[in-house]
Amino acid sequence: MTMEVKRPRIGTILNYPNVLLLLLYLTVGVAMVPYLCRRLPFSMFYATSTARDREAVTTENDKLVKQAFISIHALNASGKLSLLKRSIEEPEFCFVVNSVSRHVNIYSLTQVVNALIPQILVDQQSVFAVYNAEGKTHKEAVDLSRIIPVITNPQPPDATVTSYDKQRTDYIFASEWCLQSNANYVVVLEDDALPFSNFVEQLRFILDYRVNKHSEEWAVLKLFYPEKYQGWGNDVNVIVELVVCSGVGGLLLTVILSCGRLREF
Repeated sequence: MTMEVKRPRIGTILNYPNVLLLLLYLTVGVAMVPYLCRRLPFSMFYATSTARDREAVTTENDKLVKQAFISIHALNASGKLSLLKRSIEEPEFCFVVNSVSRHVNIYSLTQVVNALIPQILVDQQSVFAVYNAEGKTHKEAVDLSRIIPVITNPQPPDATVTSYDKQRTDYIFASEWCLQSNANYVVVLEDDALPFSNFVEQLRFILDYRVNKHSEEWAVLKLFYPEKYQGWGNDVNVIVELVVCSGVGGLLLTVILSCGRLREF
């Protein structure tokens, strides 16, 4: 006597909500999202550019670096850079560019300095400095220290700390240096984020009409907040938060699907 084994049909399998959800997740997460985000530069699915694209970017970057060097040396020759070392009793802003040596686009600091300094010279209400986070090994910052204010941490770096803790320490040191200037606002910038030509004007507008008028007293304002799960927030609280949110979302989805199946009966 033989027993016939019934094989589930495709239509029968698709009647299960969990299977449909799995197929939906796979379609969206594996196929659609990577494809739609392949050209978004800040996406984790950003596709590697072609050799032609890299060559075009390198050419444009070299052009910007050359322009930055010409502009900075012109300001130095005119004596205007000496104004950066003047003493201001009550500055509105204290700008400090947090900088480390880089293997890619090694002259990014020069471009940031060239974009920001002309605005500060015109404004004449701000204090400015570059924070060299690596000392003598950061050649670009050392070269710029001959013509613009560059500060360094006298304490030797701790080799036992992680890169994230090191960057937090750098931010704290740069902020504390700015606090000594008695400025109304301390602005810590990165050396790989090029400011707009009217960055100071836009920042003042945001503070006057978007923050101070519509917010309570505040201490820190992040103009760009890094993704939580890229290493900056990987602690116990964040992991618990992720698990709880996933559990609550899964529970709600299960309840909704169960209610739908009960109505069918």
